[in-house]
Amino acid sequence: MAVLALGFSARAGSGVLGFLSAGRLLTLPAFVATLVCTWYGGILGIAESVSFYGVGAWLLIGVPYYVFGALYAAYMARRVRTEDALSIPDRLLATGGRGPAVMAGGLLFLLGIPAAHILMLAVLMVAIFGGGLLPAIFVCTLIVGALTYKGGLMADVRVSLLAFVLMFTGFGIASAQALSTGSLTGFWNDAMLKPGNWTGNQGPIGILSFFLLGAWTFADPGFHQRVASARDTETAERGVWVSVLCWMIFDFLSITSALYALSIYSHLPDPSTVPGLMLLPLLANSGLEPGWRGMFVVGMAGTILSAGVGYALVSGSSLGRDLVAKFRQTEDDATQVKWMRAGVILALVAAAALAASLQSVVAIWYLWAGAIVGALLVPTALAYLRPQAWTGRAQLAALIAGSVVGFGLLIFGQMKGDPYVTVQLGSEAVGLGTLVPALVASSLAGFVANRRN
Repeated sequence: MAVLALGFSARAGSGVLGFLSAGRLLTLPAFVATLVCTWYGGILGIAESVSFYGVGAWLLIGVPYYVFGALYAAYMARRVRTEDALSIPDRLLATGGRGPAVMAGGLLFLLGIPAAHILMLAVLMVAIFGGGLLPAIFVCTLIVGALTYKGGLMADVRVSLLAFVLMFTGFGIASAQALSTGSLTGFWNDAMLKPGNWTGNQGPIGILSFFLLGAWTFADPGFHQRVASARDTETAERGVWVSVLCWMIFDFLSITSALYALSIYSHLPDPSTVPGLMLLPLLANSGLEPGWRGMFVVGMAGTILSAGVGYALVSGSSLGRDLVAKFRQTEDDATQVKWMRAGVILALVAAAALAASLQSVVAIWYLWAGAIVGALLVPTALAYLRPQAWTGRAQLAALIAGSVVGFGLLIFGQMKGDPYVTVQLGSEAVGLGTLVPALVASSLAGFVANRRN
């Protein structure tokens, strides 16, 4: 209740600057809290990954984000905060014109749709209160929508400040209990005896795909929004470095907790019947004392809710401000905020539909997001690091080619019943996914179009 009360107590500032970026006045504690909670809004997805990859989840979904987070802090944070651009399409508008800006706005709307967060909140609600998943998805969509519509980024910041404390405390307690009971001994022994466990039994190409997914950092609209909302360039740069350190600590706590949950449910007659998304809620119900259980659950819920609000906001702003307003060349503040709020509603409707259809956070991350990140990554990075490198025509070609290839493979995989598009490379069966093909297509199309100018 305290988490919800904090969120609903927030009131968005007037105009685009207040609604979207809290007036660009985030202090270091607020900046770190909202950035860390945004990145760990996928906490149940981390547990799902641990159920697939075991100890190797740390290498596959942890290390890549430390690397790209550090690169962002070193090369991007000051640039993003110094620019007047509040969003990635704003930057593309300045460097390439209206075409790539509008195209990027559409893609970022799709990327920001908080489907994974709606799904995770619904799973938590079912674990706590019972009932069906689809009604829970509907209720959680309404909660996220109300918070976003009323408070904008300030609602996300207020929820994040409390959720940050609760998530570290709750998962710290669960990890301490796991280590004190010796429940993880079997996992560590297996990892030492079987080197493949450290890689989640993934081959080089699989590891590369996961590593490249960490480059999502450079094209993530929520990440960009928070860096652009920092009080000054020093807060932005230092805040990203502190956030990377917090990610390292919390990865240890969350993966340890997920392994603890696996150890508890390995004694069931058929452990495979426990869905990966349910690992942490089941740990709360059966592995923790009642007092700590509440803190653990609220920490998870607050973190997911904070991230859901943040992504609903950036998705809505991408549609209303970066797509519609730029296409219609409207600069009126009140009109843009109205379209942004309408965009939030459409984003949440799409999120609920996507959550109900995929019902896997890992699938949403790896397939849906991979198709979009692959298209956005190179044009976005060049727009900040080498603004004159590509023309607007090259940026637009890269965005179109990458998204066509990425979504084409996504649809092809779903139609064939092989969502990860498995290919045989020598003796290794590799899930091609969507990110690498989209990234290659985007890069080639951009370079070819640039040379023809």
